[in-house]
Amino acid sequence: MVFTGGGIGDTLYHIGHFQGIAAQSQDRRIAIACKKGREIGELLAGGKAAFVSDVIALATDQTRSGKVSIMRVARAFRACRFDTIFCLHDSLSVALAARLAGIPRRIGYAVNGRRGLHCYTYRLSVPKDTPFPHWMSKANRLLRSLDVPFDTAAARLVPSPGALAETSRVPAGAMLIALGVNASIPARQWGGARFAELAARLAALRPEAWFLLYGASDTAEVADRIRADSGVSADRLVDLTRVGCPLHVSHAFLSRCMLYVGNDSSGANLAVMTGIPAVTLFGPNPPLAYSPLIRPVLSRDASMDGISVEAVLDGCLPLLG
Repeated sequence: MVFTGGGIGDTLYHIGHFQGIAAQSQDRRIAIACKKGREIGELLAGGKAAFVSDVIALATDQTRSGKVSIMRVARAFRACRFDTIFCLHDSLSVALAARLAGIPRRIGYAVNGRRGLHCYTYRLSVPKDTPFPHWMSKANRLLRSLDVPFDTAAARLVPSPGALAETSRVPAGAMLIALGVNASIPARQWGGARFAELAARLAALRPEAWFLLYGASDTAEVADRIRADSGVSADRLVDLTRVGCPLHVSHAFLSRCMLYVGNDSSGANLAVMTGIPAVTLFGPNPPLAYSPLIRPVLSRDASMDGISVEAVLDGCLPLLG
């Protein structure tokens, strides 16, 4: 079993780690334990990813990545009878739950050696400051210390045939561009007005293009602004924010796109894991560099307001063909 912390995007950072660990196991599959397991399960469980046997949801409230109950997690681990757990997030609660559950091999890291000293059977001490994204960097150090081969840049997720069948409203061969309006926090949201202007500019360059409005219901107002102000024909806009689209179907739609352009979010990570160039807008966070498919657009002032439509369009032009 492999445990990860954070939300959907944070779990997606570890796809390459999952595949590397799974390749070392007897049946070449792993169980994944994470806080937001419902959506990760939609994407990876049930045979959708060959390297995943199961996804265990740890948070009681699956709408957010909150704290977990040690005893609840210990009961869940004990019921599954795991013999090994890799903790790719520095969580003392989960490490303690694994010990209480009697998992014999407990592998993890501790920042500067200060946490989880008694919970792991193998523990790597890592520095607090590592290259961004920090959880990926720390997991890299842990697996390298164990000689577990992995490749985060080459890691890929292939959508299931059933999910692809649900994308049939987009004609075969259509030029589909994903606008990633989803954002984990307001500070990473570029906003409907700028996305609408970008869509209008892209549509002027490629009148045949379709647009995928990628996001969940919490960003529906951003998508509404694009539909109202971009001037793009409604039949060429595929809006996922209003339909309650399961993550594996959203993934299938992404796989049909020629490029992704949007906020620094789980959508950008999923696009990269699908093999799609992602023109990603970085405001308050430093740019990601774990894959050459990430095409960063940087802010002038460490906010999303410091990213102009012209700068984003310049990032898209080389990918339009």
